[in-house]
Amino acid sequence: NDEGTTVCATYTMGNLGVGACDLESSFTTSSNTTNTASTTTLSAQYNLGGGVSVAATYFDVEQEENSVVATDADGLMTMLSIGF
Repeated sequence: NDEGTTVCATYTMGNLGVGACDLESSFTTSSNTTNTASTTTLSAQYNLGGGVSVAATYFDVEQEENSVVATDADGLMTMLSIGF
């Protein structure tokens, strides 16, 4: 009864890039309990030129063990990249 689905996509046009990814999985343990996990990410990046780019990524992670929420986390990460 182990199964999972992942769907991801990216798109870039000029200096702008965006991406999204969704992961859904579930499995049944030897004690016949069901565990599920879901992870979603959304990201965007913009190249400013001269080796400088900025980016942001949002993520959502949820996990359940036998219908009890074990993890429910959301976050936002940002990046400033300077290349030489």
